[in-house]
Amino acid sequence: MMRSGIVSPGQQKNGQRIFPGIILQNKWKRFCFKKSKDDKIVMLKYKSFFLFFTFHFLLLLNCCGYSTRSLLPGYIKKVHIKIFENQTLKAGLDEIATQATIEAFRNNSNLRIVSEGEADIVISGKVSGFAKEPYVYTGALNVTQYKITIKFTITCLDQVKNNVFWQGDISDWSIYTKDEDKSIREAARKTAEKLVTTILTNW
Repeated sequence: MMRSGIVSPGQQKNGQRIFPGIILQNKWKRFCFKKSKDDKIVMLKYKSFFLFFTFHFLLLLNCCGYSTRSLLPGYIKKVHIKIFENQTLKAGLDEIATQATIEAFRNNSNLRIVSEGEADIVISGKVSGFAKEPYVYTGALNVTQYKITIKFTITCLDQVKNNVFWQGDISDWSIYTKDEDKSIREAARKTAEKLVTTILTNW
């Protein structure tokens, strides 16, 4: 005769066939997932803290990503870039510098590029420096890489207040092995991007 409350293998209980392994498994599940009221409160606090921290972390990243765009005076919203002058002996740098500067403002600022009459600030630039010099030599003193350096001389005029907003020289460089033209464009691009950052952050 079986004791009361003990279920033997294969015994039916409430119309279902029960096995001891199933009983133990169900009891273990109830034990593992049973939480006290205090545990639930603690979990809710951790969850709230995590959401709070994540929100403010993402907000901080967003502010950092656009910090340079917010440093200009509020009235400056439109820019015009004049065609650069080329004061070097390297032909074509005026066009390359002008296009690089237009693209740099378009891609790295929230200023609209407009005609000179509509602009709040106007960029006048000169390619005042170009240098090509050996950068890497082989053991036999053969040059394998060259360094290209480009310098812009810039005047940024504030047309709203009718004064010079910023003025100075900006330069940067690039390295090339075979394609000199590509390196020139790369140096111009880097110089133009440095110019945009300087104007946006040094007023």
